[in-house]
Amino acid sequence: MFYQKVDDRCAFTLTIPGLDASAKAILSVLKKAGFEIVAVNMIEHARTLIGHSRYHRAVPMSAAPNVVDCASLVKWLYGARGVWLPRNFLRWQAFGVPVHETIGGDLVFTTGRCGSGVGHVGIASGPDTMIHAANRVGVQEIRFDVLTKSRSICMCRRLFSKDVETV
Repeated sequence: MFYQKVDDRCAFTLTIPGLDASAKAILSVLKKAGFEIVAVNMIEHARTLIGHSRYHRAVPMSAAPNVVDCASLVKWLYGARGVWLPRNFLRWQAFGVPVHETIGGDLVFTTGRCGSGVGHVGIASGPDTMIHAANRVGVQEIRFDVLTKSRSICMCRRLFSKDVETV
């Protein structure tokens, strides 16, 4: 799978249907062509923002990562990985995964504070935790059981297959 690029970064999977080449061979060709292979751990990257990024609703992307809302935080993190996402997080739908199968990097959508519809998004940091931008707190990591005291998880989406290497 190929992703729409962000600035000078572009993510893609190393398993390409119809191409009989190893991941090592593909990386070698890319390096010879002048590409730099950069490993970006979105979860560790997100954790560096905890306690440093402030929250502001409907903040422009140009303010990230210093000031974020839930959508701009996730969009900025995926952008660092070379994946462009539209600003409207309701369009970020790929393959659904059950909540109990979430892995780091999955998108976690919750209801709004009033309890209906999708109102918030974060990025799973483990099987039962997520990192998100919260009002009055900024960026924080929270356990699902604490999160669900005030809202419900309504869906999870996976943009990177856990079985296919993506660079």
